[in-house]
Amino acid sequence: MSDAADSEKVVLSWVRPHSRRLGDGQRRNRRGGFLAHFMDERSAYDFTEGILNYKLWGRLGLQEVRRRYRRTVLGPFWASLSMAIFISALGFLYAKLWGQDPAEYLPFLTTGFLAWIPMAAVIGESATVIVAAGGLCSQMRLPYTFFTVTMVWRNVIAMMHHTVVYIGVILIFPVELTESILLVPIGVLFLAVNGIWIGLMLGSLCLRFRDVQPLVTNFLQILLFVTPIFWPPTLLGERGFAFINANPFYHFVSTIRDPLIGNTPSMFSYYYLIGVTILGWLLTFIVFPRIRPKLAYWQ
Repeated sequence: MSDAADSEKVVLSWVRPHSRRLGDGQRRNRRGGFLAHFMDERSAYDFTEGILNYKLWGRLGLQEVRRRYRRTVLGPFWASLSMAIFISALGFLYAKLWGQDPAEYLPFLTTGFLAWIPMAAVIGESATVIVAAGGLCSQMRLPYTFFTVTMVWRNVIAMMHHTVVYIGVILIFPVELTESILLVPIGVLFLAVNGIWIGLMLGSLCLRFRDVQPLVTNFLQILLFVTPIFWPPTLLGERGFAFINANPFYHFVSTIRDPLIGNTPSMFSYYYLIGVTILGWLLTFIVFPRIRPKLAYWQ
């Protein structure tokens, strides 16, 4: 069975027994009532039903992880092993290049990749998430938001598997953890909430203009090197902080990485991400309802 057919089977097995309830919810606009004051009912239903149907996207996200590593020994930890090998191979080399103590640099590099990998995966998969959903959308009426939430949830699951690499590194190179580690879920929440609107906007753009997808791939490759993942921000000095603070991806990484190495993220990072989240969702609420009716024709 193909990957698409496998995913469709999971969705169909859940949706069909609940088709009447979902249909009633759409007709009566039970979950889209508040947003329906600001947009058409179908778009309001798309947002609310796609996000609140946690049983459906939660199950499909887990199924996708299982399917990708079916009949393997380590399962999803193969990706974690690849991350561990990469960090081990380059960690000591880059520590020497940047003049850093390996005992401090290895945890810094590990936590940076722990935050970067799901963020880059969300952006990269956003370019294809709606294109890949064409088969399901042609068989049943499902919210487009559902597919982006599933994609974000799948990458959060992968991120949780990668934490074993972080645990292994801090066991070898101990880090003095503080109560700021409790702030990690806030950083992950920022990543997930923004990943949903990025998936909707970027997915719609790539559905209409298929040439955008390779541009996204190239953009991520450049972004990896201009964001402080391999190199400490202090290397740029005080003048360089203006460049770093203008990079929103630095703040996404910082709110996850800093608590994991015993530091407290700056309040500026949280304010910055709150602003990005508000502006991103406002743009989505304005633009997506206008292009949503055209998505079926662009498939």
